[in-house]
Amino acid sequence: MQKRITIVGDSLSEWSDGFYLRTKLPSQFVVRDLSIAGFTVSDWLGRKSQLHSSEADLFIIELGTNDAMVTGSIGFRENYQSLMDHLTIHTSPNLILCKLPLTNMISIQPVISANNQTISDLAKQSPKFSVVDLQTIFENQTIPLYPLSDPIHPNETGYQLIGDALAKQILGLNI
Repeated sequence: MQKRITIVGDSLSEWSDGFYLRTKLPSQFVVRDLSIAGFTVSDWLGRKSQLHSSEADLFIIELGTNDAMVTGSIGFRENYQSLMDHLTIHTSPNLILCKLPLTNMISIQPVISANNQTISDLAKQSPKFSVVDLQTIFENQTIPLYPLSDPIHPNETGYQLIGDALAKQILGLNI
């Protein structure tokens, strides 16, 4: 029986082909990556109808880096909550919420950290919500995870770490 996964994200997912989940998960998992580079949570709220057309057993929300750069933490909790509400009311799936890596851009690290705390808090609302803590995974590494030319987007090793963490979480869920 197929298990349908939809990723709602930004360039981190889009540029890594959905964190390589199509190759990291068994064949019964069908992954649809709707991610769009540069998108914020607010941008996705403006495209809610696109999310209706995605019949998914599981949504992965990987958003927040662009929010940190564009608006900081202003409205983040309300927007993220609205997106979660929309997904659970209209599609009723499980949700994996991604706490984001802090990036190598020092100026936005405090905002990403604050937004990650918001994500952790929101995840406590339902047993259908789980968190993948990419911030901690990245902080626990001793090897470089960002190219010198790009402080926002991980290198191949970083993307593989994200994909491995998501695959482990997905395989541990009963979907």
